[in-house]
Amino acid sequence: MLQRMFPAHGRFPFSLAEFAAVVTFCVLGIALTWRVTEARALRWMFAAYLAVCSASFAVSSPIGENIARLRFAAAPIAVLTMSLRNWRPRVVCVAVLGLAVSWNVTPLAASFVHGVDDPAGHAAYWAPATRFLQTQLPPEYRVEAVDTVNHWPADFLARAGIPLVRGWFRQEDFPQNSVLYSQLGSKAYVRWLREMGVRYVVLTSRPPDYSSRDEAQLLASGRTHLRVAFATPNMKIFAVPDPRPLVSRPARVRRLGYTTIALQVPRPGTYRLAVTYTPYWESQTACLTRAPDGMTRLVVQHRGLVLLHFAVTPRRALDTIAGRDPEPCP
Repeated sequence: MLQRMFPAHGRFPFSLAEFAAVVTFCVLGIALTWRVTEARALRWMFAAYLAVCSASFAVSSPIGENIARLRFAAAPIAVLTMSLRNWRPRVVCVAVLGLAVSWNVTPLAASFVHGVDDPAGHAAYWAPATRFLQTQLPPEYRVEAVDTVNHWPADFLARAGIPLVRGWFRQEDFPQNSVLYSQLGSKAYVRWLREMGVRYVVLTSRPPDYSSRDEAQLLASGRTHLRVAFATPNMKIFAVPDPRPLVSRPARVRRLGYTTIALQVPRPGTYRLAVTYTPYWESQTACLTRAPDGMTRLVVQHRGLVLLHFAVTPRRALDTIAGRDPEPCP
């Protein structure tokens, strides 16, 4: 129901390494509960989980690797499995328990270490960049922040009111930001920045998220020819050459908020707005449809101020669930 109410075209990656770990966990679980009468239900649980994870790996979806989060309960499940077979043979049971504990604890320990020791987890780290962007960024553009391991830009920059291309929700990277997940070249990267209405790019000294490693290396190499507009010991802010504004000319963005966008349109026409389309965008003075690239297409009949407002109304929600598109633009 929620998937139909909020249709998304994104997906969450599912790495081969993580899938292999899930398969190993399930196969060992099935083997250790085989012919153990007390563990019959647990054996079927391992088999069902293996089937669901295999389907999620084979078919791209917003779930992706999230299906493997049973790993955070791998240790207690392993203890239960060994207990039902009286820890026999002991050497095998202890070895399997060690694998389960490692799979369970490793990501938690890594997150803890990165969070405690990461200076980017404090507002002071981002304060210079925030001041620069708040004074230098026109309302017609956005910022691309090279993502860090703990997704700090989506917290501190967004909290300061800086409009970002990417957030922490990885599913929303697809399809519009999928270029970052493939072999990244300078021309494709600059073209993507312009298509997304980016004026500045923020690169920090902190380790990048795996999706941003190529981006960070590309910026550091100088092959993009982006000029450094601001720098501190901890980060650099690059200016995009010949940036393309969020809305096609001659329209202009007057205000860009989380749920509202104000545009000044000097004449009737069709305009592209570099904001992901959703059926919940509403306007009294413009007709809104999905552009071929997934962004928003506006058809304006009269010049003047055009206000867009994001609103999940009962009628629009029911229409979306039923698959009824908004009225076509004239």
